[in-house]
Amino acid sequence: MKYLMLFYLFFSCNDYQKTVKTNDSRIIHITHAADEDDKNLAKIYKMFDGYQKDFPKVQNLEPKDILALDNVVYVDVRESREQYVSMIKDAITKKQYLDNQSRYKEKVVVSYCTIGYRSGKFAEDLLNKGIDAVNMKGGVLLWSHQDQIFYKGSLETKEVHVYDEEWNLAKSGYISVY
Repeated sequence: MKYLMLFYLFFSCNDYQKTVKTNDSRIIHITHAADEDDKNLAKIYKMFDGYQKDFPKVQNLEPKDILALDNVVYVDVRESREQYVSMIKDAITKKQYLDNQSRYKEKVVVSYCTIGYRSGKFAEDLLNKGIDAVNMKGGVLLWSHQDQIFYKGSLETKEVHVYDEEWNLAKSGYISVY
């Protein structure tokens, strides 16, 4: 991992793309082509617009709008291999939420995933049970494009799991893992 970070720092000043397969079978795609950001952002919005019809009752908010909300709990509905790479600060897993729902009954549930499909379905399930929930539009991908911070444990990281190659749309300066 130290080698990877040195590699990342060395090429961070240049427009550069490199795909690396790590010893633990993760694929890390380092992208530093800032001129692709607008194109990738447009893809995120287009993909999400196609998905949101599957959960029409759900309010879908962009990360910048969610940050203005009070009294929320972030619920990461991604798989554990995705959460291992990074999460939003103070987020809990779907399992942690479901195992302790009563602890969060006074909070608005903000569900998120890679782009917003899985979290939109989860938010819809919660709404159908009478629980106040919203979905993070664009998920961790839009979170990266709005220059927000990811954490691995208590440490900030630029790594973000993007599910697979099709969703490799994180903003330049972030390290996509899939």
